[in-house]
Formats: sequence, structure tokens, C-alpha cells
Amino acid sequence: MVVKQRASNRIRLLEDPMKPIETRVKKLQNEGKRIISLVSGDPINAGGFTPPEHVVRSLVMAAQDKKNYGYSGYLPWGLELKRAIADRQKKDHGIFYPPDRIVLTYGGTNAIDLLYFSLFDPKDELLVPEPTYHLFVFLTQCYRTKFVTCRSDETNDWLPDIDDLRTKISEKTKCIILVNPNNPTGAVYNEKILREFVNIAGEHDLVIISDEIYDMTTFDGVKAISIASVAKDVPCIILNALTKSYLVPAFRQGFICFHDPEEKINELVEKTNTFASKMLPMSALIQKASIDVLKGPTEFRKDLLKKLEKRRDYAWKRLNEIDGLTCVKPKGSYFAFPKVDGIGRIWKSDKDFLLSLLEEEGIVLRLGSMFGEKYGVEHFRVSFLFPINTMREAYDKLESFMKRHVS
Repeated sequence: MVVKQRASNRIRLLEDPMKPIETRVKKLQNEGKRIISLVSGDPINAGGFTPPEHVVRSLVMAAQDKKNYGYSGYLPWGLELKRAIADRQKKDHGIFYPPDRIVLTYGGTNAIDLLYFSLFDPKDELLVPEPTYHLFVFLTQCYRTKFVTCRSDETNDWLPDIDDLRTKISEKTKCIILVNPNNPTGAVYNEKILREFVNIAGEHDLVIISDEIYDMTTFDGVKAISIASVAKDVPCIILNALTKSYLVPAFRQGFICFHDPEEKINELVEKTNTFASKMLPMSALIQKASIDVLKGPTEFRKDLLKKLEKRRDYAWKRLNEIDGLTCVKPKGSYFAFPKVDGIGRIWKSDKDFLLSLLEEEGIVLRLGSMFGEKYGVEHFRVSFLFPINTMREAYDKLESFMKRHVS
């Protein structure tokens, strides 16, 4: 007998690879075991950072205006926010987006979901340098698209292998998806690599989707280049949010920018805008506050990046000092992606490695295979947002664990 009240086939396809680990974490915590997690990408609750005063003030002022408690569609903030985003993109990346080429979303993750909904049909092939942000992998299950990955070279700062990418293109390929700066590896793609992507997309009439949420979080003097700035006539869809650059994850204010000078994807832009206006009416309070945030000063980032770079340096050095681990130095984002000697030999999989580490030392890390089943399986993702004292305790435990099993 078919149970008519069951979940849809679409959502039943979704599986969370971290569920066994998270279930075990809860059980151990209930038993009183101390757990240290180095998973989070939340700069506030994980990193201990605080938004600058003008950011806090913007929300307070928006909350004091009673008209902002009504529906946002009756207020001018949506258009003004799009103009503020356009100004920000022009200032930071030299690209101008007309307001009707910008879509507001509930954070960066909702932007990705909206694009999957708007752009892809079942069996479309998405070409992605691996490792990549796990949500792109996760949503592929739901929308029944085919995830085709090319290699990124760990020995070359995790830069994508363009020759490998070319061999993966088929008549079903619809787009190339980039995460730059990259989560989980911390790679920042240089202009040469970006131009290669543009040339390939132009040759095969593909769209480029570029997740650039960490565009203002780079180290060692490296600058993140938006692919739209070198794309010329190739359509590019840029995903971003205020979350990382302005320390406001709670705002959930994301946006999609469509670079399409020859209007090749007009239908997609128009339909996505229409759907978003009907189904994603953003909070008037957050819209108004976000306008003021984007127009405010950005000097606070200098101190923020200085502190983050110090934490990045500590994590990278410490990880490479542990026998059995090697780690490429991240040039951007909040994350590193170390390789583990012994996965596939001592531990059957990265899941077995992390469960063993959790049981013995109470340390939680993110599965490498979540970010790519080919090139992520011998790795784990770790956040370096955390204060150095927290990381020191965790890495001491990780080192003890590796000595017992690998040395």
C-alpha cells in the first residue's frame, strides 16, 4: 500500500552525510563528554567577532521607523537596496549591474537554491571544479541534475585543471559553477584561470555561476577577482551576501547579480526576478538596514582581516606540524582542507576517520567527501575562525590522535 502522506520524492532524495556524526555528537554531549567543534563558518558565534557600530546602528534605526513593520513591497527599500548593491559591486569589482539585473535573496544559500529552481532541469549537467561548496552537491540530489566534476590540483594551490575540465564537457552541459574564493580549500582563482573559464564557456555557449561570498576575505595581499570583470559577452551569474563582508549572518541578506551584456539569458533574469518578487519578499527592516550597511564605512575590515590572517597562519602551521596531515595554505575564505594520511588504509573512509576522532578526542570536523566524492575523500574541512586558544586545544588532541594511529 502506498502511503499518500509521505514526503515528496524530491525531498526524499536528500541525504545529510554529517547526520551520523551529528547524532553521535548529541549522544556524547548527553553523556557529559566535552566536544570541540571546528566546523562553523559563523564569524559571530564561532569567531567571536562583532559587527561594527554603524551596522548595529543601521538595524536600530530601521526598527525605530514604524513603517518598516509593514510589507516591504509597499516601500522603496528593495530598489534602493539593489542600487546600493550595484554601487558596491562597481566600487569593489569595477562592474555595473542595473537594478533589474539584481535579485534579492534570503542569504547566499537561498540564492543557490533559487538558481537551481530557475535554471536547471532534470538531467542537466553541471560542470564543477572539485572540491566545491557542499550545498551545490546537496541540491543536485533534490533537482535531479548531474554533477560532473573536474580536478583541482592540490599541489598547485588547489587551482582547477583546465585540461581536465575540457574533457568533461558534453552536449548536456549547461553551466560551469565556481566558488571563488573557494570553500573548502581557501583557493583564490587568478585572472589567467578565470579567463580560461570564460573562453571555455564562450566556446560551448555555457553560463558561468560564480559564488563570491568570500570576495572580501582574502590574505597575503591577494585580491579576489570577480569573473564578471573579465567575462566580456559571456553570461555570468554572481552570488553574494552581506554575511561575511559585513559580519551580519543574522540579516540573511543575499543577492544574485546577472552579467549579460548581450542579453542572452533575458528570460532567466526576468522569470527569476518575477518569482523572487512574488515568493521571496524580504523583510523591510532588513532591507532598510542593509542599505545603510552597504553605504557605511569599510575600514573595520582591515582589523578583521589582520585577526583572521593570524588565525589562518596558526591553523595552517599547526596542521602541517602534525604527522600524517598536510595542508595547502588558504588564500581566502574561513577554511582549510587538510589531507589525511591513512584514509583508505587505516580508516575505511573520511567518515570512519571523523567518527573515530570524535569518539576518542571529542573533536568535530567536516567531512571532506561532502565537498567532492573524488577529490575530497581523503580530507576534512576545518574552520580557522575560532580563537587561537580553542584551536590550540583541538589541534593538541588531533595530534595525539594521529600519533596513536599513524606514527
